[in-house]
Amino acid sequence: MPKEYRTIQEVAGPLMLVRGVEDVAYDELGEIELANGERRRCRVLEIDDGNALVQLFESSTGINLESSRCVSWQKHGVGCFGGYALPCL
Repeated sequence: MPKEYRTIQEVAGPLMLVRGVEDVAYDELGEIELANGERRRCRVLEIDDGNALVQLFESSTGINLESSRCVSWQKHGVGCFGGYALPCL
């Protein structure tokens, strides 16, 4: 079962910092769920001391730090995100 994180600390262009992550690794794919239910795809670029630097594949417009959350981290196989099948390395 995927964990959810409501600890988005910062968004700068296509990059986002998520604090306090566990069992998340480099190159994993995930989704960001906005308050309105819209989901956007992302990938982990770096993990450092429980913090994840995440690259958004779609616009960061509308991401609210307090109400958005990271969900659906995928470690293996192929994940389906928003109708797109993406390989999980």
